Amino acid sequence: MFSIYKLFIEKGEDILRKILCAISVTFFLLVFCSCEYSRETNVTEIEGIQIPFLLYENDTNLKLLKSKLAYWSLVDGKIDLEDELYSVSFSENSPSDFVKPIAWDGTNFVLHKSVKVNGIDKKNYEIAKSFTMCNTWGRNIKMETILDKSGQIKEHMMSLKTKDGIIKNKALYLYKKTKDEFGNEFIIGEDSSCVDFDQETGDIINLCMDRISGSNLYVARSNIKNTEDINWTKISFPKKVTSRGNYSPDFTNSILVGNKYYIQTDNGLAEVDIERNKFRLLTEVENECKNIVKEGSFDTGYQEGIRPVGVFKDILILSVPVCSDTSLEFLMCAYKNNKFVGGVHLKRDQKWDIINHKKEIVSTIDFSKKDLEPQLGEYLTFPYGCGSF
Repeated sequence: MFSIYKLFIEKGEDILRKILCAISVTFFLLVFCSCEYSRETNVTEIEGIQIPFLLYENDTNLKLLKSKLAYWSLVDGKIDLEDELYSVSFSENSPSDFVKPIAWDGTNFVLHKSVKVNGIDKKNYEIAKSFTMCNTWGRNIKMETILDKSGQIKEHMMSLKTKDGIIKNKALYLYKKTKDEFGNEFIIGEDSSCVDFDQETGDIINLCMDRISGSNLYVARSNIKNTEDINWTKISFPKKVTSRGNYSPDFTNSILVGNKYYIQTDNGLAEVDIERNKFRLLTEVENECKNIVKEGSFDTGYQEGIRPVGVFKDILILSVPVCSDTSLEFLMCAYKNNKFVGGVHLKRDQKWDIINHKKEIVSTIDFSKKDLEPQLGEYLTFPYGCGSF
């Protein structure tokens, strides 16, 4: 009888230990998962980082729209305004359409032919002379689409910026045909969302969206050693999640950071891991961004989405629409390794609040005396790498 009682006690203790262990593991996972995006940034991770951006100032006396360089210090919460880089004359039909770079990585520019360059070293800019929509720029790469006499794509010519200079190679990024419900055909590879060349590995990446379904991203990979040997990978989105129409990835609303491609979808901000072929919605990031600044009562009449707008090194920049009591404003959020590292609240009165990694306002910059020209709602441009013209 005693042995049965002892066995019962031991069994009970064993079950209790298992229950406690399961509770502990569950608690750990809940805490870990919930903190993935909200854990506080270690200040050493952002020391010395100054994110460049461009401002556009109207000079009514000279009838010029001037592009000026500025730097945002994440640790100090300061913005330093530098000299003018280039300008566009008001004599152009729409100078604001030409002042934003076609592509810019923080150092190297691709600019419209209508600009007058004043403060950029010749080795750091290229002028796009013709408007053909056949040229695509990315990190260390320019890809030109060559058409035959009938207007069909014949091949792609790539100019690859290596450590030893520019190397030109051919390829053909046409994968397969798809059709919409009306029977219209679209070839995967006809247009690109982003191109990239890694100088260290020689790897070339071309990202192409399925414009028909809006639910598949195709990744074309090759290498400088043999650019015509292309491997295609298809990454499918979850059911009822699409990225098309206004959300379709282009050079104004999608950003490649390493192996992570950030896009807009009809279900919100998303991250596509092109290395592991995985997709996930960044609901945690969206919720965090929307709660940094207290919103007012102004109603835009429609839902604005969080838009990826920039990248500097491994820092992602998001544009978050926020409402005051009288108008729509924007909060620029910086993320490093999925952690919030700073923000700039672009207030309509041109008095910008600079926010540190602890989500505290550390300074306010007064731009109210400058006649700034907005670009897609925001008053600045961060490095974004890819572009087409």
